[in-house]
Amino acid sequence: MRGREAERNYQLQDYKSAAKGGCGVIKYHPVRLNELIEHYMETRLSHRSPVSVAAATRAILTVMPDCSVESPQLSNMIARSAVKHGHAVSFDLMSI
Repeated sequence: MRGREAERNYQLQDYKSAAKGGCGVIKYHPVRLNELIEHYMETRLSHRSPVSVAAATRAILTVMPDCSVESPQLSNMIARSAVKHGHAVSFDLMSI
């Protein structure tokens, strides 16, 4: 399990670096959307504040700009994952 998590973190670091202009060529790693959502939830330190669907959507689309999942379906995927991880959910997607 540790190896998979380390690989996923490495992939996300590459994406973030590329998104910020950290390298001349954007490297594409096939990161599945569900894994990206799960990683977002796992990195949330506080269970006290609700997960913002709008913030999660922005973060995911920053890493995966070519995401083909429509907004309502992506919102549902984020909300399901948040609840699974014990977070409350703020359905604030209209503010994007």
